[in-house]
Amino acid sequence: MMRSIKSFFRGQDTPDGRGQRRIRRASLTGIIGLMSLSIKMGAGLISIPLTARYLGTERFGMWLILSTFLGMVGVADLGLSNSLTNALATADGQEDKKQAREAVSSAYFLMVGIAGVVTILLLIAYPLLSWEQVFNVSSLQARADAGPAILVTMFLFVLRLPLSIPRRVCEAYQEGFLFQLCSILSNLLSLFALLVAIQFHASLPLLVGAFFGTQMLGDVFVGFQQFGWRRRWLQPKLSNFSWLRAKWLLKTGSQLWIAQISAIILFQTDLFIVTQLFGAKEVASYGVTLKLFSFIGMIALTLLYPLWPAYSEALARKDIHWIVQTFKKSILLCSIGSITVAILLFTVCPIIVGSWVGQDAIPEQSLLLAMLFTTVITTVAHSVGILINGLGILSVATVAGPIQAITNLVLSVVLGNFIGVSGVAWATGISLLMFSLGIMGTDAIKKLKLFQQEFKNTI
Repeated sequence: MMRSIKSFFRGQDTPDGRGQRRIRRASLTGIIGLMSLSIKMGAGLISIPLTARYLGTERFGMWLILSTFLGMVGVADLGLSNSLTNALATADGQEDKKQAREAVSSAYFLMVGIAGVVTILLLIAYPLLSWEQVFNVSSLQARADAGPAILVTMFLFVLRLPLSIPRRVCEAYQEGFLFQLCSILSNLLSLFALLVAIQFHASLPLLVGAFFGTQMLGDVFVGFQQFGWRRRWLQPKLSNFSWLRAKWLLKTGSQLWIAQISAIILFQTDLFIVTQLFGAKEVASYGVTLKLFSFIGMIALTLLYPLWPAYSEALARKDIHWIVQTFKKSILLCSIGSITVAILLFTVCPIIVGSWVGQDAIPEQSLLLAMLFTTVITTVAHSVGILINGLGILSVATVAGPIQAITNLVLSVVLGNFIGVSGVAWATGISLLMFSLGIMGTDAIKKLKLFQQEFKNTI
């Protein structure tokens, strides 16, 4: 039985066998990832009314701000965790354990260094700022909780940086499903911890530690599984630190970090622009509609993400044919799936928004049409982005990404003033079409053809 399970995941050591193994692992990771995402979102939705009733208006506002701050950990690592994925997947494809050890140890100690710098900066800032004024709270309980809540959040923020390493090891070796299973468990535990903390009338700092601290147990479980049992040889050691490898990780990480920041600007500035152009009245309608349509892209990205390390490993083995065929299938499935679901949402969105928020928030047909277009382009762009990241062809994307983000801001203002609130949504879709699919997509296809030619010449 155990042998059949292992053969299912390993496959035959042939190009076809390895290709089938990549698809199996990516599919399993994507499916379990969707389950994990659903549970995480469910835990988040359940926690909102619980914490809102328990904490009151001011402390609940602090809770939301602190949770947003903890969500920024992925930006603080300067792209190191992403570049580690490429390095490990490439080492796996080349069957080079020395390179893998150096990559993990170099990334880990660089991350510890970043965590140390962040800690020093936060500790310097902590006594200099009046945190009750930063949060703009007035009640005695909220003022008393402000400083300690920041300290707990600082500790969790810094701890999350090196704890991101085990997850990347899992993903790089195309075993992301192991992390997702641990993540499901930790998210369930975090909801239980929150309920216990509320039952015992915990303060806001303890509530933050109980809910967000237990969410990190998934990273801890995976760390023990990877470094204590499955890949003990990958344990971070100072003797395996390589300045050459560290330099590569920082260079590649910085490119991925620029793309990440550009994506944040691209996708998370719409509500700010709508507020400035049309006032808070339009924010509810636009925000809820955007939230509903963004679920399509979120699901697509969850399913596509496991292909990132698979592309890197396949490139290291010069299995270009598999990359090309898988990329074509991902584009086709993303197009068909997103169009189908977006059209369905186009028809039912007014009903959902009307019953969920109110009749005043029901979006106009022009906004729904813009959201449909942008959603389809976004999901296809995700497929292209995963290919670019997996192959490490980042030079064009590093330049085009920030230009795309700026273009979107300018275009949002122009189209917003010209055709109304739907113009903001159209601007995002047009920017993605021009840059992610146009410039970056064309470059990725050219690079794939070059890889194919290079591979033929080496036969």
